[in-house]
Amino acid sequence: MTFRLERPGAHEVLVTLAGLEIPLKMTQAQGVWEVTSAPLASGTYWYSYLVDGKAELDPLNADVMPSYAYLNSVVRIPGLGTEHWERANVPHGEVHHHFYESRIAKGLPEGRSEYFVYTPPGYEARASTSYPTLYLLHGLSQGAADWTVMGGANFVLDNLIAQGKAKQCWL
Repeated sequence: MTFRLERPGAHEVLVTLAGLEIPLKMTQAQGVWEVTSAPLASGTYWYSYLVDGKAELDPLNADVMPSYAYLNSVVRIPGLGTEHWERANVPHGEVHHHFYESRIAKGLPEGRSEYFVYTPPGYEARASTSYPTLYLLHGLSQGAADWTVMGGANFVLDNLIAQGKAKQCWL
């Protein structure tokens, strides 16, 4: 993967890339900094530029990872086929976005936080049926949307259900 950033006048530009302990040092020609990483396996990677020690998002990439602590752009490396976290041509469930107020959790903006609920395909037709529940909690600096926006958890479940590897438990 080749990274390029136009920053004339910068003294040092690095790329921090998920999975690498040491940032990649970029070289400069006529104000354009560039580095090519080793080949990356298919997956979702986050990265940012360090321009003279200050983190920056990629200005040419609107795909960003929401985080309370870091600035990260996102790049997705496709595999040979559809990855289990990618949208496939199968029936899809729905992701519902909810908000709640908490007097217990301190430091929430306006005392509010959010959560997402995935319901499998066909759920509405069986809304009175009990379902098993899986709770996924995000990391400290991440947000509630990471499981779906970054991780594609809803597509993982859709694909596993369609492949018969996960069952919709109609209890």
